[in-house]
Amino acid sequence: MKPKKMKTLMPACLLAALFALLSMPSYAQVTIGDGVPPHDFSVLEVSTASTKAGLRLPHLTTAERNAWRDYFLGTNTGNPVNPSGSGVTADELINAPGLMIYNTTNNCVEYWNTLKWVSFCDQPCADEITGVSISGGTTILQGATTAVTLTATATGGTASSYEWYLGGSPVGTTTANTYTVPQNVKDVAGTYAYTVKAINACSETTGTAPAIVTVWLAGSGTLSGRTIFDIAQGNDGGACGDLAARVPYSTDFTQTEEQDATDGTPAAINPDAGGTWLYSGTQVYTFTPSGNVSNVRFVYVEDASLEAIVSMTPKAGYSGNISSGTACKAVVVYKPSLMTELLDVTRDNAVHPKLYAVYNDQPDGAGTDYAVELTVSLQDCNCCGAFTSAGGWQNFLCYNLGANFMLEPFTPAKYLNGDYYQWGRSTVVATVDTPAGPISGLDSTNAPDGSWSDASKTANDPCPPNYRVPKKSEWEGVVDSSLNSQTLVGTWTDNEFNFSSGRNFGPYLFLTASGFRGTGNGVLGSRGFFGFYWTSSPGENTQNSSSNAKVLYFGGIPNPTAFGEGQRNFSQTLRCIAE
Repeated sequence: MKPKKMKTLMPACLLAALFALLSMPSYAQVTIGDGVPPHDFSVLEVSTASTKAGLRLPHLTTAERNAWRDYFLGTNTGNPVNPSGSGVTADELINAPGLMIYNTTNNCVEYWNTLKWVSFCDQPCADEITGVSISGGTTILQGATTAVTLTATATGGTASSYEWYLGGSPVGTTTANTYTVPQNVKDVAGTYAYTVKAINACSETTGTAPAIVTVWLAGSGTLSGRTIFDIAQGNDGGACGDLAARVPYSTDFTQTEEQDATDGTPAAINPDAGGTWLYSGTQVYTFTPSGNVSNVRFVYVEDASLEAIVSMTPKAGYSGNISSGTACKAVVVYKPSLMTELLDVTRDNAVHPKLYAVYNDQPDGAGTDYAVELTVSLQDCNCCGAFTSAGGWQNFLCYNLGANFMLEPFTPAKYLNGDYYQWGRSTVVATVDTPAGPISGLDSTNAPDGSWSDASKTANDPCPPNYRVPKKSEWEGVVDSSLNSQTLVGTWTDNEFNFSSGRNFGPYLFLTASGFRGTGNGVLGSRGFFGFYWTSSPGENTQNSSSNAKVLYFGGIPNPTAFGEGQRNFSQTLRCIAE
């Protein structure tokens, strides 16, 4: 049954008419004025035969209007619905659209469209901004100095300026669409919500979805696992290295074999792939707390340039009390599409997602949350190398010969020391697992000149294809280059069981303090205190030149990096250079 249409004649008193309107059933139609019945499509009509009457809207100045706007958007602390002024309430957003006033500042009728006041006096603007979004939210550790940049994207029009807000308070105006989070924010742990307003000559629009920047307290303990990956698909030659040399140490992200760097064994090359990949797209990462903690969880943050991770999943539940030294593991699955998305990405523009282990510092979970960070490098370029004093670039293997290729190559660990070789010989004298005591059957003779050579790679050179033992002059170029800042890593002690020391030669070459094996019986010495690395260069014209060879050596402070001569029947470590 069709609702009855009520045609009511009302006096021209607006207050009485509105009272009558509110008191009527929800389906009633009302005419205010001279007795003309309302049309079917009208809920309220104002009609008069007079030529001197009209509808008068509330009069507000621009300042009064803005105060009212701040009230119903919840940014005014006097708002009874949202007294904290912390943001927009859903109820107010639903009911505010369509609100109309007469602005006495500019003498125009205006209405609210959920984002801004729109004036009837304005002519249509072809460059009107209809929306703005903000990106660049991230997670960092307290005190991080890396830049955190927020980016605004306006739609419908081109913004001439941007107003930036933190927690509803203005923090700056820029003509560019980017904003750099200041260091004083990054120095204080907390969660920060940034919003932005885009402005041009005919419009201004505020985005409602914030960019969140989370600053965590830097924790203790270690987060380890494979961090650097080369897909070896392009960038053939130059600073990225020859493809032929890179392929045997590359990654195939389409492979799903789970690989764990903490098991102490080298990664196996997939025989079904013809030896063309070493690392898979499924990697295990291990967080080891340095004290009793609780509620360990894992988080990853994508690089703004490319999303690279499918998931990061704990291998067990770590919600309760976790004892110091417990291995808490998570599996990271990388996107198979990285095999094409990383094509021609160099070392300088590598994709850097970040992995975090987050924990509570009290066993009962009543303490403070801390985080340990690990940065991953994804590229189509050789992973390790260094500048030379001439300004060029030399590519190296990331590991000593015999080291565990699954380990993170820039963090000291037992299985990064690798094997020990006598100069001029291709066979291993001892591995890191060999007891520190005497070695039976040690060859006490000296290999003759030419066994290894600066002129060309010899048959005795133990380095893999496309690599060879470095010359003394090549190591000198690395050591002397001002572009390679040398930094010590770890605790330096003369202890055969110390695996936590080494030296960086720039950001992409790390050598462990691997020590040596003696001449007569092969007893291990100076591991953790000195690093000794063979060159292919024989001894110079001295009394013992035929029994000596040039050695790169270094130690902790105050020991410098230098070159000397060692007896060829000493056993030392090798780091191979690309041919």
